[in-house]
Amino acid sequence: MSKAEMNVLERRLRPVYDSLDSSNYKKALQETEKVLKKHPTTTAAKVLKALALIRLERLAEAMEIIDALDVAGVKHDDLTLQAFVHCYRDSNQTARIVTLYERAIVVDPSEHNLTMLFMAYTRERMYKEQQKIGLRLFKDVGNVPYYLWSVMSLVMQANENPELGKKMLLPLAEKMFKTQIEKTGYTEGSAAEYELQLLILEGQEKWAECAEFMEKPHATKLPLAPYNLVEKGIEYLTRNEQWEKVDEVGTNALADMSDNWNLWKVLVDSAITQIQKLLENPQKPENLEAAKNHVKRIADLIETHKKKVEWTVRGPYLATFLALKKFTQMAKQIPDFQDFESIFGKIAEKMLEYVEHSYKKPVCFGDLQMFFDFLTAEQKTEFLKGMQAWIRKISAQDDVEEDESKVWAIILVERCGRALGEHAKLDAAAQRSLFQQCIAQIAAPGRSEHAQGVLCNLACAHLWDAYRKDSEFYGELSTNSEIAGRKELV
Repeated sequence: MSKAEMNVLERRLRPVYDSLDSSNYKKALQETEKVLKKHPTTTAAKVLKALALIRLERLAEAMEIIDALDVAGVKHDDLTLQAFVHCYRDSNQTARIVTLYERAIVVDPSEHNLTMLFMAYTRERMYKEQQKIGLRLFKDVGNVPYYLWSVMSLVMQANENPELGKKMLLPLAEKMFKTQIEKTGYTEGSAAEYELQLLILEGQEKWAECAEFMEKPHATKLPLAPYNLVEKGIEYLTRNEQWEKVDEVGTNALADMSDNWNLWKVLVDSAITQIQKLLENPQKPENLEAAKNHVKRIADLIETHKKKVEWTVRGPYLATFLALKKFTQMAKQIPDFQDFESIFGKIAEKMLEYVEHSYKKPVCFGDLQMFFDFLTAEQKTEFLKGMQAWIRKISAQDDVEEDESKVWAIILVERCGRALGEHAKLDAAAQRSLFQQCIAQIAAPGRSEHAQGVLCNLACAHLWDAYRKDSEFYGELSTNSEIAGRKELV
């Protein structure tokens, strides 16, 4: 069908398309009947009629039409093929799209039809078949992306069959990729080729080559943020057990990304891994000294970054808690070197230091809570006493308009007290008193919705605890909880 004929057909079917797009399927059916009355041989109109019937849930009638039209040896125009595709999708028969385009390329092996068949194979996970179509497209059209489609098909086959992938499919994909790149080079401005190369290397677990790839300038063309590029490179170094390189890259990256939590975790884990290897032969004095130096290196790194970060940066402070927890829980301990608090500081004091640094941020409690299970009973008591002394100091400060620092300090103290079991020791009257304090804070003028929501949760929790200890509070619990809930919703 010529382009002019296609335009005429499209204009003729425009009312049908508009009705289908607006979900007016009865009108679409009527419009197809009008077209077929004037032009009874218009196949596209018949298929669109079937589509309207499918959407009207008259599937049996629709399939009668489709089965009569979708037969081998018949050449359909693009509009008709698209209508068939919609019919099969809407009737959950996507496998028939494959058959549709397999028949289509027999009578019309155009680039468009071959491309649509490739996509149909992809949807049905027929990766071997799509590989053949990719190569056919490359031979017929000569576009390099089609060749890379074929290479990607090998990678997808390898994902389905990892054993065969490592033995044959991925090495073949790598060979094909290198051959093509040597001929044509990388496409300027395209990241797809670099992504494909990395996928092939990852699949073969060539971690050293992956790490080298991430160090080259072209790695910046990958669709990743700068911090993700660094993390990706470190991941490959970790898998390849290049621990010294991990430490070097991670430490350098922290200069610009002190708040990157993943970097701190990697550096602590790297130090522990190296310590455990050194302790496999603890008889050597140099091994013990090297193990101690790894701990001191992490402590020095944390202190260095603490000195230069702003209040918005939390990473170095949390790294202290993480290091204390992980070094203390190491499977093999360094002989005569178990007192990590002498190096990193007492954890209760460090938590109070972090509270002073970040209490204005609502996330402060969540950060602390991650490490509460590591605290001993004595450390919990020390921390809570420090919190009480600190909140008295904060409460004595002058109020500043539109500054909610004080309320977040109160919320933090309340949350920590509940999480560490301090509030469980209070009687019903004390719990009710805390409830009233929360309600007073909610009602304070200028309170933000975020703070109100958190205070509502705390108020309801305090009143519930009071009721559990004294059922006389039930009526008050019902009334005030409803009020608090409404306030939170508002």
